[in-house]
Amino acid sequence: MKSEPRDKDELKQENELEELIAKQTKQLFKVRDAINKAASKNDLQNILFANNSGMVVGQDGLLDRCADFMTFGALEKCKKCKNGDLIFAKHGYKCNGNLDEWTACDVFEEKPK
Repeated sequence: MKSEPRDKDELKQENELEELIAKQTKQLFKVRDAINKAASKNDLQNILFANNSGMVVGQDGLLDRCADFMTFGALEKCKKCKNGDLIFAKHGYKCNGNLDEWTACDVFEEKPK
């Protein structure tokens, strides 16, 4: 099945978005590498605590979350469940909170505050 042909404006927008994502990814990993060299595990945990964020498991999780905070800023808590943290996942941020004892929060935001 063939997809509809895209016009020049659509292709230009897609290329601009891909360039922006590549630039942001490069900056994020530059920050991540720098804090990996300069900060201890305790320092990273303090960054999360200071930004009212829940703790994460493992050094990679700490580095990822702190690099995200330092590159794009700390995020507000989830508006739906009120206590979940928005964690980067592929194309946006997914809540890691729960609506109740049995139900995980399903919030996904591309551009959280």
